[in-house]
Amino acid sequence: MKIANIYLESDNAMIIFDQNYITSDAAKILADIAVVSGKIGKARRGIIQLKPKNNSQGLSDLKVDMDSKKIVKGIKNKTIKGLLVFGEDIPLEYLEGLEFLAVQDLYLTPTAELADVVLPGSSFAESKGTITNAERRIQMTNKAISAVTGYSNWEVINEMMYILGKTHKYLDIDELTKEISKNVPEYLDLFKQEKASYWPINGKDILYSDGFHFEDKKARLAVVTEGKMFDKKVSTDYVQKVFMESVGNISK
Repeated sequence: MKIANIYLESDNAMIIFDQNYITSDAAKILADIAVVSGKIGKARRGIIQLKPKNNSQGLSDLKVDMDSKKIVKGIKNKTIKGLLVFGEDIPLEYLEGLEFLAVQDLYLTPTAELADVVLPGSSFAESKGTITNAERRIQMTNKAISAVTGYSNWEVINEMMYILGKTHKYLDIDELTKEISKNVPEYLDLFKQEKASYWPINGKDILYSDGFHFEDKKARLAVVTEGKMFDKKVSTDYVQKVFMESVGNISK
């Protein structure tokens, strides 16, 4: 209660939390608190959800956000028979029952060792594109070196889509960026930007300063279901796992 009063009585206050340590219900409750207390829509107020990777927000913006629990459930009940994994080291028990597994990664992870097909990945230093951070800032990235494999990650996916029946192949990353600009409202005119900018493009830096994304501009409070607050998720970051194991061995 004391923390709640301090938050309510502060002129400027922000809520910052780690996505991997609280549930989606808890995140909704925090958003409701920010709205009800008026701590959103102005400078030095609002919510920052810390996501696990540098471009996790970008994936979410492009709707690459299927609940991992639904994927695991789909594998168990056989509605998902094949899986294509990009840069994640998934607990092997989650993959039991798959008929086909393909992995694209920089490293030969335990998941990759189990795969039927392994595709080489390229690092951020070998890639051109954008990275969207937790404050919605879209930052441009350029290649520092050419991909050792000869292909950027998007080019590998491009080839796979073509093989699987998509008739159009993107010629370059700029064409792909224009496609994103057309289909993701927040990224409208992204291809015209020459420096970092916030989404929505051509909008204001501060989200919800003119009201919320409803016709009457009023917020809609979320209703939670289970009400569970904390839920530490399983890490699928191979590099982080190896690093933490190395630190643990050094400290022994």
